[in-house]
Amino acid sequence: MSIRHSALKGASYASVAVVASRGMSFVSQLIIGWLLAKDDFAIYALAVGVMSFTNAMVHGGANILMFQGADRIDRVLPAGMKLATIFDIGIPIIIASLAWPIAQGYDTPELATILWIIAASFPLRLLGLPYRMRAAAEGRFGDVSFSDICQSLIQQTLLIVFALCGFGAFSFVLGLPIVNIIDWLILRKRLGPAVPSVDPPDPLKTLLKPAGMVLITSLGIALAVGTSENLILGKLASPMILAYYFFGFRLTSAISQVFGGSIRSVLIPSFAKIKNEPQRMQTAAIKASQTLFFLTIPLFYTLAFMVGPIMHFLWQGNWDNSAIVAFALILAVPNRLGLFLNRSFLEANGRWGTTAVLVWVDGLLLATAVILSATSNDLTTIAFSIAGYRAMGGLILSIIALKLGGVGFAKIMPLLKVPVIGYLSLAVSWYFSGGEPQSNIQVTNALLSIGIFLGCYLLLGTCFLKTQFKQTRSALSLRKKK
Repeated sequence: MSIRHSALKGASYASVAVVASRGMSFVSQLIIGWLLAKDDFAIYALAVGVMSFTNAMVHGGANILMFQGADRIDRVLPAGMKLATIFDIGIPIIIASLAWPIAQGYDTPELATILWIIAASFPLRLLGLPYRMRAAAEGRFGDVSFSDICQSLIQQTLLIVFALCGFGAFSFVLGLPIVNIIDWLILRKRLGPAVPSVDPPDPLKTLLKPAGMVLITSLGIALAVGTSENLILGKLASPMILAYYFFGFRLTSAISQVFGGSIRSVLIPSFAKIKNEPQRMQTAAIKASQTLFFLTIPLFYTLAFMVGPIMHFLWQGNWDNSAIVAFALILAVPNRLGLFLNRSFLEANGRWGTTAVLVWVDGLLLATAVILSATSNDLTTIAFSIAGYRAMGGLILSIIALKLGGVGFAKIMPLLKVPVIGYLSLAVSWYFSGGEPQSNIQVTNALLSIGIFLGCYLLLGTCFLKTQFKQTRSALSLRKKK
């Protein structure tokens, strides 16, 4: 199977898991938005800030190295599991020891208990890891997607049950140990025992240097996925600002995280299979980026216009302030996905040092944007400042990643046509629909904005994106060759 067919097949399975997972997450947030107090969301936001940092160290980067070595997984897996075990046992000890000082620093005693529960569930992630690595190496993305769907269903169900039972902010984390065990049981049942390898396994020392770079990279990523916003806003802004921001952040960031995780889990092993063919790999990265931007920009921009009326209807005005956050962050999602994709391109090439520098620049710039906006203590300023950086930073760093991966500017620059047309269409829609659609909860205004945006996008696309129309139509109609 070609790299393009393999990636498309994996992406299709991942998409099913994404739709199911996000659907269940949305249903649970709909319910807990009524059941839990705003203070509960503020407390959990702080926990997520810590979790984002510790989650970056999960498995010690061994999972990424095993993705990258998918073509020789039997040799890499034993050393990868040893490395993952060291981190997945050591990190919980650090979390547990720092939980109380962190909680005292934020004057939130409940935070310590939440972090202890998270620490207790951490080592259980090891159980399903070897099965996930084998499935990715064998192209069995459907088995992984099935487990992801089951995990999400159980986790969201438990969240609702615990919230109904009055556990407050603890409802978010009490189900974590159960979910990790279920993931292992499902994958073990579907994949069965591994066939013993006749090849000698790679020694652990061969993974230590690249794992160090992966870990540094992951810590930089953590700054851009929850750590900066939640922990900085928890210190510099009011608890209500944090609660409103996190509620909107939780609705939208999970989309980019799951899509981004799916992109990485599919494209890293897929790219790795052709890493010795640089021209073919570069062409695959450009085509994947073109298709991603072309499809996600109209999808997420349309969703952004609808998020205000939807949130107002579902929570009857209780979370209207969060609609501003959701609108702004959703507009940034396509560019962040582009960065996820092209970071996978570098990682599949083994460019760990380059990737580490890239994500740390991203994380530090985002943290700076959060600090500067948080001093205003104004939700709209904070939301648009953070989203503005996420969008522009994601696009610029995505281009830089491609350039560092060896792709020439002559091939990169045409990628900008899609985002530019998207921004122009957005500006036209914003202007003719009366402006500030993010704070307008009227369905008629949202539909007008969507109609103008899509009309403008299609008109400009027909004139300037003929190649993307043709490539996307071709990609969507591809069938597995016999």
